[in-house]
Amino acid sequence: MFWCVYAIDRELVFPQVYDAVVPWWFNHCVHTNITIVIAIETILQARRKPTDKKLELIFYWAIAFAYAIVYYTIYFVTKRWLYQVFGTMTWWQVCLYQLFIWGISYVFYVMQFPINRLIHGKDDTDAKETEHSPKDNEAAFSKTWSMKFGNTKADENSRL
Repeated sequence: MFWCVYAIDRELVFPQVYDAVVPWWFNHCVHTNITIVIAIETILQARRKPTDKKLELIFYWAIAFAYAIVYYTIYFVTKRWLYQVFGTMTWWQVCLYQLFIWGISYVFYVMQFPINRLIHGKDDTDAKETEHSPKDNEAAFSKTWSMKFGNTKADENSRL
């Protein structure tokens, strides 16, 4: 979202006056490098669906709301928006834009699982749960591309 608005009008999300205070590399660390890290992680590491989807969604929405609280608090305390794009909107437009940001973020969250299955194959949690011996689980897991570099997940207990 940041780079889309930045391409349209930089002043709405990262005014040029910030360049004197915030180095260019910091902006890229926050808004660009995360995309690279996520792409590399997706290619190298199989991601299973969470065993407790409710808990993962609670974490997701807690972080989304916490971030919104940060920039709304900044506005209410300083009467200045963290992102100037909000200053060009009416309150109902800000609310709709916020809902759009949350919605698109949730879509990306949901999309990660089918994308990961395309790259790494079917997750053994997608199949019906059946009794497997530890050897069966290790054999199924070692088929993923990331396991060429060592079986680091054999001892993992977490399914989140």
